[in-house]
Amino acid sequence: MRILFVSQYFYPEQFSNNNIVRFLQERGHQVEVLTAAPNYPEGRFYDGYGPFQNRKADYHGARITRVPVVPRGQRNLLKLSLNYLSFAVTGAMWTAKRQFRDVDVIFCSVPSPITMALPAIAAKKLSGKPLVIWMQDLWPESVYAISDIKSPLFRKTLDRTCRFIYRNADLTLVQSRNFEPWIRRYAPDSRFGYFPNTTEAYHRPLPADTALRASLSIPDDRIVITYAGNVGETQNFGVIIDAALTLRDAPVTFQILGDGRARGPSEERIATAGLTDMFRFVGKVPAEKVPDYLSFSDAAILTLKDVDIFAATVPFRMQTFLACGKPVIASAEGAAGDIVDAAQCGFVSKPGDGGALAENIRRFIALPAAERQAMGQRARTYALDNFDRDKVFSYLETVLAAEAARTSGRPVR
Repeated sequence: MRILFVSQYFYPEQFSNNNIVRFLQERGHQVEVLTAAPNYPEGRFYDGYGPFQNRKADYHGARITRVPVVPRGQRNLLKLSLNYLSFAVTGAMWTAKRQFRDVDVIFCSVPSPITMALPAIAAKKLSGKPLVIWMQDLWPESVYAISDIKSPLFRKTLDRTCRFIYRNADLTLVQSRNFEPWIRRYAPDSRFGYFPNTTEAYHRPLPADTALRASLSIPDDRIVITYAGNVGETQNFGVIIDAALTLRDAPVTFQILGDGRARGPSEERIATAGLTDMFRFVGKVPAEKVPDYLSFSDAAILTLKDVDIFAATVPFRMQTFLACGKPVIASAEGAAGDIVDAAQCGFVSKPGDGGALAENIRRFIALPAAERQAMGQRARTYALDNFDRDKVFSYLETVLAAEAARTSGRPVR
């Protein structure tokens, strides 16, 4: 197939987009990538890149075109908005120039924002070829859930934009099956497919790194429970502290991998409550190093805010925990909790309920070591069965071929 791949984020930025394009190229397809000048997550252009620098490149045989954008900046709402808008505009302009009439199918990967699908829609209109979008976040609900924007005009504009995008997709792939009813509110006749996040090759069980554990001054007799991800309000990190308040006598150490706006206030609260010995804040860790820290962890912990749309989401760290063979203690309902229950690899409690989370941690501690190990094995098995990269990407290949054939009236090999 000749595939146009559209996403605002691509190599050297670290997203699953890179692996998808490489997989499709290795399978013999011809992929052309439309993306932005890289500036995520630092908010400034990478060295050697800029609005008009390094705009053409090759990635494992795929041809890359980078259009100019306003860099997203750091915690600057205006710059972030301009970043989103600029890709939509410059991407659509490039699409109008190139037209892409020689492609068989258009695939748009949408982590966030949803506006990155607008150039893909322009390509669809000009080329007459089918458009498949992959939604990894729920728009506009995710914006409303994490912001205090109340402007009726803003909300009306965003609602209409999302409705336009959803209704112009020939097929919508979702990272969680629970996304479908939300999107149907805007596009009742949409067609859907399930395309979850995948595991990486480095997501695997490792022998316990005792030296790394010792460097963090974690006593040998402590149960280690690891949190990985942004330390913020969306993740409801505070519920872990709530649980720790009732676990003072328990032999538990919470290892925290990541950073975020809530880290400073959280550390202050922990210190004030006299819980410092129960926490180890490691800070940001490269994705490929997370398994090293999980190697000596007895379990992983996943928390989410008690908001309806978050119940529909499966955070990427879930796949990481499962693939590394770790039991999961989840303070989350909906899709994430359903996976823990289906895999039989941990315990689930209502989001935001520190008492229930603490009780599940005590239940986990009380388990025989053999049962904790069995939970981890079930987690690993579930990850391989459901999130293996080659399996999931092969499904995507089949979907793209079917869409290309459905609209062209001829089979695409």
